[in-house]
Amino acid sequence: MSMLSSIFSPPKPPDPTQTAAAQQKLNLQTATSQQELNQINQTNPYGSLTYKQTGTNADGTPQFTADTQFSAPMAGLFGTQTANQQGMGNAASGLINSGAGAFGGKPLDLGWNATEAKLDALGAKTIDPQMAQAKTKLDADLAGRGIAPGSEQWQIQQDQFGRDKAAAYDNMYLTGHNTAVNDLKTSYEEPVTMASTLMGGAQPTAPTFTNTPQTGVQGTDMMGMVNQNYQTQAKAQQAALGGLFSAVGTIGGAAMGNPMALIPKSAGQAGYSAMGGVSGYA
Repeated sequence: MSMLSSIFSPPKPPDPTQTAAAQQKLNLQTATSQQELNQINQTNPYGSLTYKQTGTNADGTPQFTADTQFSAPMAGLFGTQTANQQGMGNAASGLINSGAGAFGGKPLDLGWNATEAKLDALGAKTIDPQMAQAKTKLDADLAGRGIAPGSEQWQIQQDQFGRDKAAAYDNMYLTGHNTAVNDLKTSYEEPVTMASTLMGGAQPTAPTFTNTPQTGVQGTDMMGMVNQNYQTQAKAQQAALGGLFSAVGTIGGAAMGNPMALIPKSAGQAGYSAMGGVSGYA
């Protein structure tokens, strides 16, 4: 009876919720194994890269951290570089806060008074020393010629010297305007240029991260295996039913041709003729 029951009862379809849950569990296990296989610790003369488990995700899978460390020589160089960059950053901040040039918050004045004042300052550094030497030479020459200070000839020479000095300044004013303008611009912009240069050297080094090597691990197709098992059982049940129905058909055909052939005879059993009725005892 149990065999007939198994033949006539089709296999139970798989529960999709249970199957999906089992598939998800296997997928997580596969992903975890794949991640662990990919995390290869590395070491070279510059430093090391080590993977460490530092936590657990909400689904129970592990969390890892890639820890990069400099070697001792590289750590020293990094410390020196960082200190130098910090120094340049501090110098840039000092310039910005000094109020020098453009950092003073005032527009650049390129008017005549400003450029003439700049030229006077330049003349004091260039023309005045030259004129002082020329004056010393002139006085010595006049003394050597017997021209006494305060005399008419001495005064004539001194007036000419004064005109020569004034002409030198006038020529400087006429030809040096562009020089004064460029010098004022340079003085005004130089603190900003220097601060920009310092800030460029003080830029922090952007962190770089290694790409974890990828090693593929084929996932387990739990849903496919469960479905294949169900299909195999269903086909086996269909084949069993087909064989049973074929046997029944064969028996039915035999009964139609010779019904008595289907009834076994044994001692103490009555036989039946093909026409029906009891024919005697064996």
